[in-house]
Order: sequence, then C-alpha cells, then structure tokens
Amino acid sequence: PSHLIDTINSIVNKVDIIVTIGGVSMGPKDFTWISLYKHYRPKYYIRGLRIHPGRSTSGMVIYGKPVINLPGLPQSTIAGSIFLLIPILNWLQGLEPCIKIPYIEAWSKEQVVIEKYYGFHRIRYVFIDSKDLSVKIMAKFDSYHVSPIAKTDGLVIIPPNKKIIEAGEKVRVYFFKPIHQYSFYEELP
Repeated sequence: PSHLIDTINSIVNKVDIIVTIGGVSMGPKDFTWISLYKHYRPKYYIRGLRIHPGRSTSGMVIYGKPVINLPGLPQSTIAGSIFLLIPILNWLQGLEPCIKIPYIEAWSKEQVVIEKYYGFHRIRYVFIDSKDLSVKIMAKFDSYHVSPIAKTDGLVIIPPNKKIIEAGEKVRVYFFKPIHQYSFYEELP
C-alpha cells in the first residue's frame, strides 16, 4: 500500500487520469481501493458498479484527478473500462460521457435465459454469422476466462432486469477487433 500511495503522489500532478488494474475486490491482496480511500479520504468516490462481470470497479477523485480502479480479472477489466473508463475519457476530451464503441445490429439465433444479476448490466460474448448477421450468444463464463474475449467476435450488453433474449430478437454487438476485419463490413449502413 505505501508503494501505491507513493506512486500516486509522484504522478498525480503530471497526468489527467490515473487507472489502476487489480486489487479492488475482496481477496487478501486486494488493497488498492481501500488503501487509496483510507489515505486520501476523497470527497467523491464510487465503490462498485451494477455490472457483471466487473462489480468491483471503483474510483475516486484525488487532487481533482479521476482515479479509476479496474478489477484485475480480464472480463471484469473490460466491463469496467466500458462502463466507467471510456465515459470518463470521453468527458475529459469534452465529449459526452457515454459509451462509444463500434457496433452493429444483429439478431439472436436462439433464446438465451439470463439466470443471475437481474438488476445489473450484464455482458455476454457472441459469435457472428456474417451471412445473415445473426449471433450465437455464449453461456456465461467466469471473469478470469480469457477465451471468450479472444475467440469471439464481440459482446452484447444485456440491460438490467432483462431475463430472456428471444430467438430472433435484435441485439447490438460491440466489437473489440477493428470492424473492417469482417467480411460483411461493406454491407453495413
């Protein structure tokens, strides 16, 4: 914790934003958020978001600078970046503080029942069939799994309280890879 505080103190006046990854959950080595909170006693802070994965995403303002604490598990880091880091980066650039990621509209090939975290935004990874712009939504994987990120074409964000995505339902698919890598790129409106 003292190394973390020293590092923050050494850079806070040289940067516009500070992002940490890891140490924000409840494990024995998860001391990032609590150490920063106890040391700086920020007036403005958040502790957790209603997203899954990524619930432990947190942040605070230290000496007028946003400090974003992303969880260390890969899927949680991506979720925290989508819901907190990207909007704050947009705001710092004078843009609307919203999520801006390339996407296409597609439709679900089959019904998907969402079993947990009903009051949360939830992320699921998808495979896209470029012939008809349909998607197969993958089952939920634990946050530490990297293969859903590496092997799929993108993700869908399921809104809070939604329990079922029906077969044929339109979904918005957000991309990690540059969209021009897909064969149907020219067909997009």
